[in-house]
Amino acid sequence: MFKLFRLVRFKSLAKSSGVIETWWERQGVAKIMLIKFIFGMVVISHWIACFWSFLALCQAKTFGPGLGTQANWISYWYNSNYVAGGINPIGWENDIDRYGLSLFWAIQSLTSIGYGNVSPVTTAEYYFGNILMLISGIFWAFVIGHLVSIVEFINKHHVQYKIRMEEANDMLSTFSPQSSSDGEFDIGDSRIIRRRIRRYITSQYEKSRPARNDFSNTVTLDDAYPALGTLSLELKKLSSLHLIRHYLEMVPYLSSKFLSPEEQSRIAFSSKILEFAEGEAFAKHPVYGRGIIFVTKGCCISKKSTKLRNSIGFNNCDKPIGGDDVLVEDEFMAGESYRLHFISFSQCVFIPRGVVIEILAENYFAWKESARWRYLQACLLRRSICSWEIRPDILA
Repeated sequence: MFKLFRLVRFKSLAKSSGVIETWWERQGVAKIMLIKFIFGMVVISHWIACFWSFLALCQAKTFGPGLGTQANWISYWYNSNYVAGGINPIGWENDIDRYGLSLFWAIQSLTSIGYGNVSPVTTAEYYFGNILMLISGIFWAFVIGHLVSIVEFINKHHVQYKIRMEEANDMLSTFSPQSSSDGEFDIGDSRIIRRRIRRYITSQYEKSRPARNDFSNTVTLDDAYPALGTLSLELKKLSSLHLIRHYLEMVPYLSSKFLSPEEQSRIAFSSKILEFAEGEAFAKHPVYGRGIIFVTKGCCISKKSTKLRNSIGFNNCDKPIGGDDVLVEDEFMAGESYRLHFISFSQCVFIPRGVVIEILAENYFAWKESARWRYLQACLLRRSICSWEIRPDILA
């Protein structure tokens, strides 16, 4: 039974094992806290159980038949609770039964349950029981505090959601009962707006990453993935590439065929994470203007209206939106309507046009071999060839 004391070596073995360390690093914080707490309880209960059995051995000088004739807690339990065919702690061969009975007393003492069927008899056992009860009182306070911290961490995202919903309800309570349409624009029924706002907040809570605490509509990679801010510059670049490179490879002139990892990393850090509610429309960002959009969650319908034609398309995460149009100058996009209508709560990766043009201005190879032909195709579709008269070097 005392060989089980080797459990104390588990911590050192875990540190030296690469497999265990890798598995440990992949677990969530709440799961790690819970595992450490349960493991600590098991180890402490094991130590107390071993000492409790050792105390009986010291008094009876044996685990054999003489254990039931000497005054100790095992003989008292045996004489008052033993049932034929049940657990039998007497005998050297019954070490598992003896350990199970000792562990039963250790756990009920630590948890303050105290069934009373296993109790001290001798002076030494009473003193040990007194010391254990004092220690258990302190330990129980630690247990409660630890459990509260685990539950608090698990419910952190939910609590933030409830706070934000409460703040939204306070705001919605001040809405006008009936929306007036006497002005130039009809702002819609206030009841529908209330429902859309509540649905949007709930969708953010249900479908956003738990690490996101701000529920913001537009965030950077650092905000969406807080762990990036704790990494070295090199690891930060590599991490950004692994997060965004899949989307960059969908755009030929932004792929690794034409851009270096440093240039792709610059685009990644300039990218934004956008969120849209069901029924919301998007044409261009109010701060960053036009750009390339990748729908990572949800889906949308794109509606494009030009002088030549109107088109409607269904978009999800299989292709970029606006990869060619982003190359065309803003002044030549006038008169064209391009809007995305989201039919469910959606998350998107947004690459602003500014960073795309900046990278292509520095990387002539990417422009010459790929981007200028995409630009030409976009212009031909719009009959915007007149732009070349303003920029004769556009196809150089």
